Amino acid sequence: MVFKYIKDNWPKYRFGQPAHALAVVVVLIGLFYFVQPLVSTNVVNFLHLLTFATYFGMQFWVTFIAGLTMFHNLPRHMFGSIQSKLFPKYFFIGSISSVVTMVTFLTVHPLGSMDNTQTKIQFGSLLTSILCTISNIIVTSIMINYMIERNVIEKKKGFENHVGHLDSKHFAGDAKYKELSSKFLWYHGISSVLNLVALCANMVYLYILSSKLNM
Repeated sequence: MVFKYIKDNWPKYRFGQPAHALAVVVVLIGLFYFVQPLVSTNVVNFLHLLTFATYFGMQFWVTFIAGLTMFHNLPRHMFGSIQSKLFPKYFFIGSISSVVTMVTFLTVHPLGSMDNTQTKIQFGSLLTSILCTISNIIVTSIMINYMIERNVIEKKKGFENHVGHLDSKHFAGDAKYKELSSKFLWYHGISSVLNLVALCANMVYLYILSSKLNM
């Protein structure tokens, strides 16, 4: 069910994204073959920083900027529809990025060689991020189903174009709406906590990682 949900919401590229991807590949080839020799250490370090920075940047943007901006400026059903398409991509890409970050980390720090506290904290932070992000793929798919059912009731009452928070008093006495709203908010809360824990875990990892950089 989860993988079908991701597949159904994955983007159908019809515009310029393939050209952008090709440009990135060309730049990478130039970096590896003309700027810096292609050696295993360079590749591992590059993939490590690339995947970690990709997910952390997504977390910051989605959590503090994109979501709040859309919620306060778009009709609630349009906002929900956009989020239902973005969330599967967000958490799927985040999961893949986190796994690659972990694999490259273990390439440098195998499990049996973690003999200091900082390295163990880094491992724990990455593991926490992976588990929370993968869990959110499942949680948000359930949450969105409840949202879609709730939207049907809101549309019948003419609130599909309402912007921002909608007071539940408009649906007083509607047991079905109350049940759907309660379940939606429950899973939304779980999703938010998982996302926050993953973000904090990555912050911890970033702090330790930054202490090892020489600029």
